Amino acid sequence: MEEKREKEVPTGERERERERERNRKICGWLDKQV
Repeated sequence: MEEKREKEVPTGERERERERERNRKICGWLDKQV
């Protein structure tokens, strides 16, 4: 069970990764603006 869980990426984790990527883009954009 644990092995399968490790191989399969949880939707929550994937969503968090996407959110982090978006935040990084926004941060970079803000840095360019300043």
